[in-house]
Amino acid sequence: MEYDLFIAPNTRELEEREYYPSVVHADSVDMETLLIETVGRGMILKSEVEFVVNQFMDVVASHLKKGSNVTIEGLGRFKVTLGSEGKITSSKTPRSNKIRVKGVQFWPEKELVDYMNRNQEFKRTQHPTQSAKISADDLKVKLRTGWFKYHRMITRKELEIFAHLSTSTAKNRIKELIAMNFLKRLESNRAVYELVKPSDR
Repeated sequence: MEYDLFIAPNTRELEEREYYPSVVHADSVDMETLLIETVGRGMILKSEVEFVVNQFMDVVASHLKKGSNVTIEGLGRFKVTLGSEGKITSSKTPRSNKIRVKGVQFWPEKELVDYMNRNQEFKRTQHPTQSAKISADDLKVKLRTGWFKYHRMITRKELEIFAHLSTSTAKNRIKELIAMNFLKRLESNRAVYELVKPSDR
């Protein structure tokens, strides 16, 4: 697994900076790849695996929609987080139609983390990522074909990790993508961004 070191934001202006390691993602693995690799492990048809996975995802989503925490043994726990459409300026119960699902948080089980660390090798990337020069146009393609295939929203921190950008570069690219009408800030949370739908452009 390749990694690079990034400056911790809270120490950026200090004389003695701190760094944290972050994975340098080789690629994004899609569902098609997972299905093919799963089929290759046993005597089972791809269509059968796809059916079971889709049914399983529907069941998980149905429980999340009820507000339940979902734990998948050996993998981790999923929990729904909420936001609102517009600011809530009173402690009185807001109209329910203003409440929105903000996202789904995931906490891996200890067994998964232990498995990841077992016989794991780490090496510093040979391609420095601290000052990545990816253009806004290239980033649009990367986000559309990668991140937004599986997510509705993205934070600056998630963008840093996904595209291997420094904090300052990520901030600049977000400004550019907003100006290009590709991203827009979420009304309920100004630190979260979502893809501008073609109908809204």
